[in-house]
Parts: sequence; structure tokens; C-alpha cells
Amino acid sequence: MFSFPQFAGHSFPVVVAFCVVASTLAGCSRQKSDAEAVDQFFRDNPKAKRQAIGKFAGRVTIDGMPPDKAAGQLFVLLNDAEHPVRLPPRFIACNEDGTFAFTTYLAGDGVPVGKYVIEFAQLKIG
Repeated sequence: MFSFPQFAGHSFPVVVAFCVVASTLAGCSRQKSDAEAVDQFFRDNPKAKRQAIGKFAGRVTIDGMPPDKAAGQLFVLLNDAEHPVRLPPRFIACNEDGTFAFTTYLAGDGVPVGKYVIEFAQLKIG
């Protein structure tokens, strides 16, 4: 006669069944990805209009070198050329190497398609 080993007072089939159920439930409760969350927002809010996005990223250099951190934080500002009264302009701080990437819905995805006037500002605090 065969008997299953015991785990914490439960037979082996009961422990296996518990593990299968627990792993299934863990998979169901995973966090949504950022892209799934954005998609879900627009499905749940039919009046919200999703804008067409164009990637806008790059690297700013001054005389071929990254911005001098001692001179202050460098920002890239985008002013809407078709609606110049829009306040505030879109802006992003440059990394120490001068790289930047604008974000609208997801990290680094870009800005709404349009015409922009680009400005640069280096601000020193303190």
C-alpha cells in the first residue's frame, strides 16, 4: 500500500493543490504595466482624448561639452508655436551628460505632435 508524505499535517496532493492555486492567484494579481494602465484609463474615460505623440529626446551640448553642472541646471522648454499663450510651457531637466527625453503618457514617449519653439535655460539655485 502506498501513502503520500505528510507536510504540516496535510497530504502531498493537498499541498500540491494549494501551491497550484496560490501560484495562479499570484499571477492574476500582478501589477498592470504602465502601458496597460494608460490604455485602461482611455477605455474607462471615453471623453478623454488620447493625443498623437512624437518622440522628442536628444542631447544638449555647449561648445561640444555637456552642460556645466556648476553653472546650474539646464532645462529644455517647448512653447506651443500655435498656441503661444499656453502656460506653463513643457519642460524637462537635462541629465548631467546633457541628455533629455520628454514624457506625455509613458517615460520618454515624447510630446503631442505639433509645432514648438525650443528654448534652453540654465538656472542656478542658491
